[in-house]
Amino acid sequence: METTEQRQWENFFAEFVNTPHAKLQDPQIRESLLVKISQLIDLPYRMQMIKRDIGEDGEEEGDKERWKEWLKDMERGRAEITLEPFHRHAVEVIKGLLAGYEKHIAVVEVVGKLAPNRRLKETILPPQEDLPHSVLAGDYRLPVYAKFLHVLRRHPFPFGRRERKGCGKFFVQPVRGKPRRYCSTACRLQSSPAVARHTAYVQELRQKRRKTEIAITRAILRQWSDQKEYLRELGKQFSQKSRRQLLNLVKQAKGAVKTKRKETA
Repeated sequence: METTEQRQWENFFAEFVNTPHAKLQDPQIRESLLVKISQLIDLPYRMQMIKRDIGEDGEEEGDKERWKEWLKDMERGRAEITLEPFHRHAVEVIKGLLAGYEKHIAVVEVVGKLAPNRRLKETILPPQEDLPHSVLAGDYRLPVYAKFLHVLRRHPFPFGRRERKGCGKFFVQPVRGKPRRYCSTACRLQSSPAVARHTAYVQELRQKRRKTEIAITRAILRQWSDQKEYLRELGKQFSQKSRRQLLNLVKQAKGAVKTKRKETA
């Protein structure tokens, strides 16, 4: 059964890969992502022991706070280094898996213990930087990749992607029931043939209306050469338009005349 924590991480990774790489430099977006990544970053084993034992050796309250702040800064610094490369990795992996490709997902370490029934009980762990007896001297970023692997191993696969032109967002699939094909109700409606036909109809209607407006503007410009006069006449014809919109209409009408002259020449 899926837990609330698992669902939260699935939602986080979906939001994470939907964030454009350029948006990672936005201070607000970057801060929210770094907070989550920091929760997964492993400190060196010795630092983990210090973090665990803070307050047990009779330190002064000020010393405790300094230790906590120092360890927090270390986690934050490591999260900063991890953010961009892990973002590229996560996008590439989810996108590739959904497209049917084989992808390298993570580096992990398997810890084994013999159970009473003489079966080997395996636990998959991320390698740690200086953990005693570790087969692989790990990297502090690997716990992030291990959590990502843990999320990807959910059955059925937790993510989907709508390949509709103009969308392409990743989303979290439900644990039960039929898989979703769209990231949202709005996306589903946009994919409807009826909506597509309606959109094309509206665009065609707007183009016809614009051509009519330009034709009327050109007729007024031929009759009135002074700006105050032709703007007054245009204001009568298009009472709902602002002065700025009328000037833009005049610009388009003059441009249409130049284009026609070139074609004639």
